[in-house]
Amino acid sequence: DSSWAKEGAHTDRMLRHVQRRFDISEFFARQMRTALNAYKYTDDYNNEAMQAATILAQERNAMLLTYEDQTKHSDDYKYQKKWDAYIADLLNSNYTLEEALAKEPKKIVY
Repeated sequence: DSSWAKEGAHTDRMLRHVQRRFDISEFFARQMRTALNAYKYTDDYNNEAMQAATILAQERNAMLLTYEDQTKHSDDYKYQKKWDAYIADLLNSNYTLEEALAKEPKKIVY
């Protein structure tokens, strides 16, 4: 039974980092459900739903890129802790997308 991963390569820190990626996606899935449930559909509902999904996917991808950049793929402990707290807050709140994005950790230039 062989694996492409090296023995001991998956540290708790890396697993937590990857879990936060999933948590970000979960937040955006919740946003999509909220948007679809609240939307007033017309006969063009297919395109309207696709537009909402596209916008949320773009925002999710942008957040994931910022997350990876700021945390240096979990190597920057300071930013990883900030993001851990931010993501926990997202999942435990009812923030709108705009509110959530306004709270996103900002990169501080040293």
